[in-house]
Amino acid sequence: DLTEDNLAVLTLRIDKRVKVPADSIASVKSQGIIGDKYIQLSLGGDEEILAEGGLLTETESAIDIESLISKFAFGSAK
Repeated sequence: DLTEDNLAVLTLRIDKRVKVPADSIASVKSQGIIGDKYIQLSLGGDEEILAEGGLLTETESAIDIESLISKFAFGSAK
């Protein structure tokens, strides 16, 4: 979903047996060079565990590999 401020909101279902520290980071990753996208959770070290319905605010942007390769191949990479 998108918020009124045009920020992305992603809802994940995680097995209740998995304990996700509150300082964990969500990242968009790619499988291979031109692969499917997925969300990777890098678990933090915080003793506080996210409760059901909790919110992660630390994120990492996806690297657009396809765009970088295209720019490099056609000489517009700087």
